[in-house]
Amino acid sequence: MGGILLLMKINLGLIGMKCDECGSRDSSFDERMGERICNECGLVMVQEVFEETVRVTDNSSKDNWGNLGSDTNVNVPGIRTQVVRNMTGLSNTETTITRGVAMTRMVFSSLHLGFDLSDRIFETYSELYRKNIFKSNKIEERATALVYYLLRENGTPVPMETVCSEFSVNRKVVNKLVRRIVRHYGRRPDLNYRVDYEMRRCAEALTKNPEFPHLCMETLNFLNKVCEAHKINVGKAHPYAAICITSRMHNMGLTVEGVANEAPIHADSISMAMRKMLSPLDVRYTDLKGKTIREMEKLL
Repeated sequence: MGGILLLMKINLGLIGMKCDECGSRDSSFDERMGERICNECGLVMVQEVFEETVRVTDNSSKDNWGNLGSDTNVNVPGIRTQVVRNMTGLSNTETTITRGVAMTRMVFSSLHLGFDLSDRIFETYSELYRKNIFKSNKIEERATALVYYLLRENGTPVPMETVCSEFSVNRKVVNKLVRRIVRHYGRRPDLNYRVDYEMRRCAEALTKNPEFPHLCMETLNFLNKVCEAHKINVGKAHPYAAICITSRMHNMGLTVEGVANEAPIHADSISMAMRKMLSPLDVRYTDLKGKTIREMEKLL
């Protein structure tokens, strides 16, 4: 009984523990990770080990030989049998960064994008945490904001709603944190879209036809060659223009406005890109129905 009281006393003593990082005494226990986290800065203050059973002596019974007591395992839920600092040999700051990096990689992996940003996640998360950019934000908010920022930096824009959905975090909070990251680096991430990814993402979102993304890529490759030969610059709207053109050729029924709703490009920009891409062929968008790439090659 005395041992249990001692353990409870240790547990109560942790509640008002002062954070080494920011000085706050406001902390909470994360049951999933077995860690006490500072609610102000997110530092892992203490890693706690739980043991589900404690061994006690039952003196209320005697065996047939008159010996008092027998050892019995009794479940005592929630009793902390050990409190250890720095189980892994890492400092509290390093432990917090490691935990945050793991969470960020989890958010990124959930998007199934087919490429890896693990090194960039570790590098950026570590810098932002040490520079105090993440102060007062929950770990899920940090992970979501960083993934969104790095995807834009990588030229693979994914809607914020999609990134936020993994942990159902507040979009406004994440948006503010993204702006804070942008201010820290002094620049907006370059939106050099990965054309192959963006083409596939947008095409798959617009139609269930499994061949459509492939057809769109064929159209884009052809029209890119046309534009290069005639030194025509259509900007970053060209994958979306190719989707509209492919839809018209194969009578898929997509509209410019519908494509624009799935793209980070205005409908007017897509329409202008289509006119530029088709100008060397001397063909109008309305005349594309039923045409093939081979037929369009003959127009050159």
